[in-house]
Amino acid sequence: MLATGQSEHPALADRLGSESAGRAHVMKLNYPDDRISAVAAKMEELMGSPLDILLHCLGPTLAKPIDETETDELVSLLQTNAVSFQEALVSFVPLLASGTGRIVVFTVAGSDNLVSRQMLPAYFAAKSALVSLLKSWALRLAPRGITVNGLAPGLFAGELRLDASARRRHSGFGASATKVPAGREGEWRDLEHVLGFLLSPESSYVTGNNILVSGGYAV
Repeated sequence: MLATGQSEHPALADRLGSESAGRAHVMKLNYPDDRISAVAAKMEELMGSPLDILLHCLGPTLAKPIDETETDELVSLLQTNAVSFQEALVSFVPLLASGTGRIVVFTVAGSDNLVSRQMLPAYFAAKSALVSLLKSWALRLAPRGITVNGLAPGLFAGELRLDASARRRHSGFGASATKVPAGREGEWRDLEHVLGFLLSPESSYVTGNNILVSGGYAV
């Protein structure tokens, strides 16, 4: 499954399908119009069960102060960030392997700190709800040996970061690496190593965490 947020990469999707010798199946999910349960059913049909990994990285941002945020915008963020995670787990957990199943959800640095975010209040509210859900699922699935953890990026270069206008308006993320104690923006390899561990057999005793990968930002 290739999750790309609000962007589409048909060439990359085609390459994954053609180069995997049948081991990868690429399906487009336009949430919430498409149902996650339908994707789960199709994956079970194509790949069988049990499945080993569920990686959830869905959720747009919204850079607006709270008094300018419309109710439907807040509802939309809660749906795409938190409700989609709930739907994904309800659909996929029955397919995951007991003892080795791994679930990782992308959150954001600071989402488990109950402090005001002046320019991203709705976004952080949605991500905070997501963190609460992942902890509840972690407790529920621990007896089955399935782990559930969050991966919380800070200020990252490229597509992982907020768009430039949102960064300029939000004092918490800032417009440069000067806000990061480590003195630089994150790179994909910084996430890759942590993600690799969380998806590995060695992480079997690690569950219910929202792990910061932020160079010290939002600690």
